[in-house]
Amino acid sequence: GDDMEESTNIFLSGGAFSVRGVKVAPVVLLSVLDHFMRRPEGNVRVIGALLGTIANDSTVEVKSSFPVSHSEGENVALDTDYFHTMLELHAKVHPSETVVGWYGTGSATDDNSVLFHEFFGRSCPSPVHLLIDAQLDSDAFNPRAFVTTAYSIGELELSSEFREIPVTLQLSASEKFGLDALSQNRKKQSLAMDDDDDDDDDDDDDNGDDDDQGADANEISVAGRAQRPMGRSGAGTRGVLAGTQNAAKFAEMKMERKLTRLRAKYAMPSEVENLERSLAKLRELLDIVGDEVAAVVNGEREGDRRLGRFLAETLAMVPRIGLDDFDKMIGDALRDHLMVLYCAKLTQVQLAMTEKLLAVEL
Repeated sequence: GDDMEESTNIFLSGGAFSVRGVKVAPVVLLSVLDHFMRRPEGNVRVIGALLGTIANDSTVEVKSSFPVSHSEGENVALDTDYFHTMLELHAKVHPSETVVGWYGTGSATDDNSVLFHEFFGRSCPSPVHLLIDAQLDSDAFNPRAFVTTAYSIGELELSSEFREIPVTLQLSASEKFGLDALSQNRKKQSLAMDDDDDDDDDDDDDNGDDDDQGADANEISVAGRAQRPMGRSGAGTRGVLAGTQNAAKFAEMKMERKLTRLRAKYAMPSEVENLERSLAKLRELLDIVGDEVAAVVNGEREGDRRLGRFLAETLAMVPRIGLDDFDKMIGDALRDHLMVLYCAKLTQVQLAMTEKLLAVEL
C-alpha cells in the first residue's frame, strides 16, 4: 500500500521552487533595453545571462548581465562558446557572482523559453527567468520573474511549468539619485509638452509670414521682370539669387531657434539644479525628523528606541566641519573646477589655431 501511494503521488520538485523572490538592480534593466535596441534585424527578442548571488532568505539578487546570441526558427541555437567565454571573464572581475538565471524580452513565455531555461539550468540549480516587455505591448514596463516547477510521478518527470515570483528593484544610493534625476527631467519634459501646441501655433504663424513674404518676393520679381529694360538680365538674376539666399538664411535661423528651444526644454538638469534639489529634499527630511523629535520630547507621542538609535548613528556619521573650513573646502573645489574649465578652453583654442595653421599653404 505504501509503495503504491508513493508511486502514484504527483508532487512538485523542490529545487526550483526554493527561490522566493528576485531583487534586480536598475543597471540590469537598462542593459536589457540597450541589448533590445541593438538587436540584429529580424530578431523578435533578445536573451542573456543573469549574474548575482542568492541570499539566505532564498532571494535571488541580480546584479549584472550580459547578452547571449541566439537564433529561433526551425531550429533553436545558442552561442555557447561566447556564453562560457563571457562567464569566465566575468568571474575574474566579480568572483562572488554566479549565473542565477537568464533574461528575455517579450510579454509572455513560449515553448522556446523552456529550452532556454533548461540550458541556463545547467549553470545553476534554480535558474530564474526575467521577462521584460521591451516593446511595451502591455503598456507597462514591469519586469516579471519566473521559476520552473516540475510535475513528476515518482522519479518520472512528466512536465514543467513557469511559476511567477515577486520582483523588486534593489537601488543603491547613487542609483536612486540618478533615477530621481531622470524622473524629475521626465516631469519637466511632460510640463514642457503642454507648451508645444502654442509653439506649433507660433510656427504656423511664422509659416504664414513666410508665405506672405514669399508672395511679396514673387510679386517683386515679377514686377522686376516687367519693368526691367532689355540688356540688364544679369541684375535681375542677382536679385533672384539674393532673395533665395535670404530665404535659406531665414529658414536656417528659424531651425536654429527651434533647436535651441527644444534643448532648453529637454536638457538634463545641471549640477547646480541637482544640488539645489538635493538640499531641498534634505531640508524637507530634516523638518519631518525635527517635528517627530519635538513631539516625543513634548510627550505628544511615545518614543521609539530603535528610531532614536538610528537617528543617533546617522548624526554620528555626519562629519563635524567648522564654517571656516567648510568655506575653504568649497572655495578650493570651485577654484579646481574653474582651472579645469580654463585648461579645457585653452586646449580647444590651441587645437583650433593648429588647424588654421595647418590649413595655410606656405
